[in-house]
Amino acid sequence: MRARVTAALDCTPLPLWPSVSLALLSVVAFFSDALTYFSAPFTDQGVLELLGLVLAYGALAVLGFRPPLGIMLTWLSLAYSLSAESYGLHLLVACAASIVAASLCTRTMLVTHVGVSLVWAIAASLRVRKPSEHLLVLWTIMLLVLVSVAVGLGLRLLIARQVRQAAKVKELERLNAKIRREERAALARELHDVVAHELTVITMQVMGRRASRDPDELHEVLAVVDDSAHAALNELRKMLVLLRDEGLVGTGVDPTSKEPTLAAILESLANELVYLGYPAKWSCHDDGTQKLTPTLLSTCSRILQESVTNIIKHAPRGSACRLRGEVKDGWIRLRAQNQIAPGARRNDAGSGSLGLIGLTERVDLLHGNIRAGSRGDRWVVEVEIPLNP
Repeated sequence: MRARVTAALDCTPLPLWPSVSLALLSVVAFFSDALTYFSAPFTDQGVLELLGLVLAYGALAVLGFRPPLGIMLTWLSLAYSLSAESYGLHLLVACAASIVAASLCTRTMLVTHVGVSLVWAIAASLRVRKPSEHLLVLWTIMLLVLVSVAVGLGLRLLIARQVRQAAKVKELERLNAKIRREERAALARELHDVVAHELTVITMQVMGRRASRDPDELHEVLAVVDDSAHAALNELRKMLVLLRDEGLVGTGVDPTSKEPTLAAILESLANELVYLGYPAKWSCHDDGTQKLTPTLLSTCSRILQESVTNIIKHAPRGSACRLRGEVKDGWIRLRAQNQIAPGARRNDAGSGSLGLIGLTERVDLLHGNIRAGSRGDRWVVEVEIPLNP
């Protein structure tokens, strides 16, 4: 029994600032209304109404911090209003309690509150002196209470949606963190294998020819050492770009830039490709109708970063690449393409690449579309995201 009562009273409080605002509003309104009673001689009716003010505003003040207590004080306020025959303020408090009960409290608390409000509405309507107005008063009170309940239910749906979105974002962050850990582990293994191989070749060449006096043989050794050293250096550069936590590929933006733009992201990533030996061109068209939010810029950066990462990992050295961004007609459109080796095949997004899976989920969260796959001798990634998802 005790567990059932505790479960029924389990309500989520309002955030701090609305709760404090509601409490301050209640205190100010109470003193404002109370001054009218202190400025006139006290009567029994005046005392009853003043006590009613204390109950009504007290319920309103604690409604945000302790919804169950505020709702129960509202019930007490409604009952007391019948003796004072003053209903306006108590009806407003009942409506506020209805919104809180519908949006933050359990179904049991909501049904109980609506039931108490119905009983109070019937009792208040019966105390009206004109019998012809009984139904009018009853339906007016219940209509206001039911409209408040509808508003509360709408807020409840909105809150539930925000909670689901927050949980989905958290799950995406967890998945992205897992993907980064797996990618870094794989890249670390690849770095070890490649660089260790090249250094082994250099060591073997030097150790095997250190006693040689033949110039031709030494030139041959130096050529092999030079090739191996350049190969190791290129691999190190690639790995450093992919593993970097900050900088152009880490964020898609120059870290010294105070106001990153889509054009800055495209230019930075294209420069990285050129630096690593991939001839890259970029273009950006923005109709200027709407400024991109930080969330959209971050998403664009991640999408382009993943595309560049895939180019570095899979595209043949020296293959032509192109990055393009467009902001037009309420949409952001991104495109990244590169040449692929003849006969090479790669899985489409969602079936093979963990990075593209993460991007697909990120784009879905913003109600966008993403397509990735091979088209002839090119690998193309295309994304569309609405400016107002």
